[in-house]
Amino acid sequence: MKKIYIDCGVFTGNTIDPYYDDYVVYGFEPNPNKFDKLVKKYEKATLYNKAVWVKDGKMGFHLTVRNESCSLFERKDEKEIVTVESINFNKWIKETFNEDDYIIIKMDIEGAEYTVLNDMLDNGSMKYVNEIFIEFHNRVFNPKPSRAVNNLLRKRISELGIEVKSWK
Repeated sequence: MKKIYIDCGVFTGNTIDPYYDDYVVYGFEPNPNKFDKLVKKYEKATLYNKAVWVKDGKMGFHLTVRNESCSLFERKDEKEIVTVESINFNKWIKETFNEDDYIIIKMDIEGAEYTVLNDMLDNGSMKYVNEIFIEFHNRVFNPKPSRAVNNLLRKRISELGIEVKSWK
């Protein structure tokens, strides 16, 4: 059994720090303005300059004026759209790990979590996960998903015996 930490939406990397020495660390950060610093700071981690999504390919990534809360979805304070690579996260988990690995995921992917989590639940990779921290981004969408949508996702994950913890 390997101890795995997967950071979806690394941003500055501070969320990697508590796991860096004791876990095998993987991270995904699609923002091209953040990625090079992360690679230098976390040499032992395997980092991908890709967006966590449900398909492998290329997508538009919306950069914001302050370079924070960038997203695969349109933003009010958007300054430009760049093309980034995306990864089928469900497929990647199943091809990279074993069900007996101990996997912790932190997911802060600015609205994409709804699609990605449903895909993981529907296609089997969620059963690989032992702990998950999620920041839900209702505010990204108009109209906003209700709390009932968040609660349904939490329930589906919890039914697999996985505790869902809030991120932020």
